[in-house]
Amino acid sequence: MCLSSPTVCVSFIAIPDLFARRQQPSVIYSPVFAQGFDCYDLSMMLSSLGFEGKYRAISNALPNPGLVRDEVLSVCPDLNFDVVTAPSNAKLHLI
Repeated sequence: MCLSSPTVCVSFIAIPDLFARRQQPSVIYSPVFAQGFDCYDLSMMLSSLGFEGKYRAISNALPNPGLVRDEVLSVCPDLNFDVVTAPSNAKLHLI
């Protein structure tokens, strides 16, 4: 929960517009895999937009989250990226 600043939900395709309006967030959360994009796609976009905050991809069952992290950081080494693994019995919901 973010108490000090507003939380905003935007679609993948709306992210460049958000940055064009100079509304760069300090933290971005997304699923590792989503309909129409994955964390690799979003990492590439954020890197090209000069994102300086933290990006965390969330999943509740990956056999090797470090592999995803390493692959993203191999193409976006300046991105502050990590994979957050929720417990396998956790139900994740987009709000």
